[in-house]
Order: sequence, then structure tokens, then C-alpha cells
Amino acid sequence: PTMFTHITGRVVVTTVEGEPIPKDELARLSEQLGARSALPLDFLLDQKGSATVISDAAYHDRRPGGSILFGGYYFMNENMRTIYDLRYAYGKAMPKPDVGRRPENRQEAMLSLPIGYRDFFGKDKLLVSRVTLGDLEYELVGVNYYYDNNLAPSVHLTDEGFAYASAAEYILDLNLQLTGKLEYESGISPLTFGQYDYMPCFGLDKPIYLSRAKSLREEGEPFVAEIDLTVTEYDSGSAGAILAERVYTEADLAESSGASRFLTGSSAAVVDADLLLALSREVVPQAYAQASFFFGSDARAESAASELRALGYIAVPSYVTCTRDAFETVTLLISAVMQGILWLAGTLFVGFFLSVAITRAMRAFASDIAILRSMGIRSEVVRAAVYVRMLLSMLPGAVAVALVAFLVFRSPTLNGYFVYLYARHYLLIAVGALLLTLYVTHRSTRRLYQKSVRKTLGGGDVR
Repeated sequence: PTMFTHITGRVVVTTVEGEPIPKDELARLSEQLGARSALPLDFLLDQKGSATVISDAAYHDRRPGGSILFGGYYFMNENMRTIYDLRYAYGKAMPKPDVGRRPENRQEAMLSLPIGYRDFFGKDKLLVSRVTLGDLEYELVGVNYYYDNNLAPSVHLTDEGFAYASAAEYILDLNLQLTGKLEYESGISPLTFGQYDYMPCFGLDKPIYLSRAKSLREEGEPFVAEIDLTVTEYDSGSAGAILAERVYTEADLAESSGASRFLTGSSAAVVDADLLLALSREVVPQAYAQASFFFGSDARAESAASELRALGYIAVPSYVTCTRDAFETVTLLISAVMQGILWLAGTLFVGFFLSVAITRAMRAFASDIAILRSMGIRSEVVRAAVYVRMLLSMLPGAVAVALVAFLVFRSPTLNGYFVYLYARHYLLIAVGALLLTLYVTHRSTRRLYQKSVRKTLGGGDVR
């Protein structure tokens, strides 16, 4: 397996000391190496994320003042899908969407999905207009469908949209935590905002909206609050250095009647995506030590990695492989054994079917072969004729298999039920069927020649 997600032309780089690469140094290296682009925060490229989508007919507005979800947001039903093992397709050309268009701003996204999702997302027009990536919600403007269901789904964002997604994931969901406290005039004890008490959102008028803040104070009491926001790096469960710290007063805060996925407590908050992006730009130069450069090809990436190593950096192209751990090796071995058993069972079934079919076919024209033998035609010619006839009889079956496979993998309903087969699989099936046909035909012909012409013409058993 590769150590990183392989993107053509990608080089992963860090310092020997494990320290973040300063922004100006990254820009200088990018220009010196002739890179197409440089990405200082690239961890999303190596993550498998998830996307949650709800059909427009059942959508709930998550913005402050929008409809409250009452925990039903995560309840799976016919109006909702969760897409797992999602990849962020940064550094790749966006495919042409089959429905909709490509994203054009920070809040728009396009998905590339197996054809099995088409009935849910739409064929001629989009039936879903929003997608939640991690915790940040985007407007879904297009979907590209493909038939190879072995490929992981992917999401395409603008460069600006990718920066927001990276900031939201890095600040909220990794080993960084936002904490804060909230006080009111009525003397309510300060509240602590934990890592999972925040939901990011685009386009807020205030940096932070406090969910259900009204329930914490008496009727008519003015809203007076102060939030101390800190971003702290954690190492093995112990708090490390504070990487960012800000104070927000009521001028920067607002109340929200709902719109949070966490409605069981009053500490939930909706945070403006711009705030998270600003925090990430402040934190990344202090804490994140890996970056990526992008070039036109893997060959150029290998050359650039060599240049970076000569300059004293640790750099590898993204296709570099690593050794699997013992558990993964055992898991893959078991999977390979099970697949081998399935292929063997399939081969035995096909062999049995071909044996029965060819034996019956040989019985049907055994008398014709006997007449050819009685006419003194050489056995090699007769055997060759039999082989050709049997091979030609396979053509309708081969055409039928190819047609069925074509229809199955292009059917949105059936695509997800079968593993997509590549040309090498069809070649293996064809060669296997050919060898089985030749073997069974040879065996049946040999048995036929072991009987006399008279007995064959008089009626006999080829077996």
C-alpha cells in the first residue's frame, strides 16, 4: 500500500526536525522547484471522510434560526444517505458532471459517485442540493457518476472551499480542541465548550451563535456574555501549549434557537467558517509539519523529491509504498483465501456445466462423427472439426455474458450488488472457459473413438 493518497505529481514534504515549514519558505521552494501549487495543510488528502446528504424533500435548515432537527438528522431513512470512505480530490482535474455543474465558489461542492447513487441524487436534475462534509455544509451543484464501484467516492471543491473544509476538520475534529466559558448576569456558572459542542456554518453575521442561550437566563434578562476561546494542542491526553486565544463579547455573539446537531445541552454553538479558517491560518504554522507540492507528473515529482532531500528536507512522492502491519497482512490473506475459494467454486460450477453441455452435444452428432470415420477421414481432421464446432457453440454464451455484465454494471439498481470486473477478469474467465471446453471436448472425443463405428451408428453411450 502507499503511505499517502496517490495523486499524480504530488510530493509530500516535511522538515527533519518535524517542525512546520514557514509560509514564505514554502512559497520560495514552490517557485524554485517549479511546482504548480503548494498546499501547507494537506492532511485531508490522506483522510477517508464521510458525507451526509438529505433529499431536498426532507431537508432541515441548520443555520441559526432554521428548523430544529430533534436528533433525527442522524436517523437513516429513505431520504438520507451517508457516503463513507470519501476522498477529497484536491490536485486532480474535475470530471464533467453528469448532472448539474462544477463548483465555482467556497460554498459549492461536486461529488463523484458510483452509478448506484443516481436514483437518489438524480439523473436529469439534482434531487439533493446540500451535502455535509464532516461538519461543514456545502451546496451540492453537480454529481459525476461512474461505473467502477471499486473506486472510492470523492468530493470536488474549489481551492477556497478545500481550505475551509481543511480548517473545519483540523480545528474541530483532530487533536485540537476549542474550549470556552459563558457567563450571564444572573450568576449562572460558566459553561465549558468541548470539542464536539461546535458546528461550523458558512455566512454567519456573527462569529459565534449560542444555541438555546435564552433557556439559561430569566425572562427579560439582557443577553450579556463573554467567550474565552482557546485552541489547545493535545498530546496523549495531556494539554499542551495554547496555539490561539481570543475573547468574544456580546458584540461578537448572537443567540440561536436551534440549528445545532446537539440539542440536549445548552453549550452547543454554531461557529462561522471564517473564524475557523482564520484560526487554522494562525495554528497551522505552529503545529502542522507536513505539506504537499504538486507537479505535472510522477516523474517530475520524483525529481523534485530528490531535490528537496538534497536541500535537507524529508520528501517522497505520494506513490511511495510502506510495509503492512501484521493484522492488515492477516486480514488481506484471509480475504484472498476467501476470494480464491469463491473463484474455485465458480470454476467447478462452470466446468460441470460445460461438461454436461458438451457431452450432450457430442451425443447429438456422434453418428456424424462415426460416418466421417467410416469414410476414412483422418482422426486429426475429425477432432479439429469437433473442437471448432464446440468453440463456435460457446460464442452465444460469451456474447450473453458480456451483454449481461454491460447491463448490470450500467444499471443504477444492480451496480452496487456486484463487484466491478476489469478486462483482466474477463480475460481470465475467457481463458478458463476455453481451456475447460478444450479439455472436456478432448475427453469426450477420446471416449467416442474408443467405440467402434458400428456400435456408434447402432446407438451407444458416449460416456
